[in-house]
Amino acid sequence: LDVWRDTIWVDCMALDAPFLTALGRATDDDAWTTFGVDQLLAYARVLRDPETGLFHHGYDIAARRRSACRWARGNGWALHGLLDTLEALPSAHPARAEVADLANGLLGALVPLQDASGLWRTVLDDPTTPLENSTAALFASAGLKARRLGQVAPELQEAIDSMNARAAAALAAHVD
Repeated sequence: LDVWRDTIWVDCMALDAPFLTALGRATDDDAWTTFGVDQLLAYARVLRDPETGLFHHGYDIAARRRSACRWARGNGWALHGLLDTLEALPSAHPARAEVADLANGLLGALVPLQDASGLWRTVLDDPTTPLENSTAALFASAGLKARRLGQVAPELQEAIDSMNARAAAALAAHVD
């Protein structure tokens, strides 16, 4: 398994930084908070496609190359990681604006990719991949959390509310 040791996965964005920033808050140790934010922003720098605002599935450190795939569930985990980190950050933390901008950029990138059914494709920008229920749950819960935290950019609020409603309806239609 040494072949994967030089790979950063988008999934890590949902776990590492939120845990470390919450640890910093719980222990009143800013070093943990700083470490968590630094990790999150480093992951975002290599995984985020600046043209689309979407996150790639992985980044090979040795080859200095992103994977081609913009995996939907991975983008859901990235979005939750950004929001969970934002929630744990002190209100005056200097990285709050950057983390919020990344979250809003991703939310804005997801809106036009939502299928008329309310779901998203397994690979967000590949219309040949199947529609997937889990992404609707990830994105709707993230959209709702962003609204609860007051972190949705004003110009996105209507689109995010509509996205959430369509995703919730799609999920309800797939549950018996």
